[in-house]
Amino acid sequence: MTGAAFRICVGVVLMAGTTILCVIYVLIVADYCEQQGEHMKNCPECGNAVSTRATTCPHCGRPMGASAVRIGVILFIGVIIYLWAWIV
Repeated sequence: MTGAAFRICVGVVLMAGTTILCVIYVLIVADYCEQQGEHMKNCPECGNAVSTRATTCPHCGRPMGASAVRIGVILFIGVIIYLWAWIV
C-alpha cells in the first residue's frame, strides 16, 4: 500500500469513528436534557423566569445559549473539516 493510499484509509476510518462518536454524544446529551424536564432559570438581561428549553427570552428577546444538539453539530463539522484537511 502506498503512502497516499494509507493516509486515505486512515482518514476514512478516523472520519467514520468520529462521526459515530459525535452522534452518540448528541444522543446522550439530548436524552439527558429531555430527562431533566423543563426547569426555569432567570434571564441575565431582564431577570424574568425563562424555561431552560427556550432559545430566547420571551420577555426581552435575549438569546439564552446554545443547545446541546447545536454544540454537537458544530463539534461534528469541526472534526470533519480537520480530518479532511489532514487527508488532503
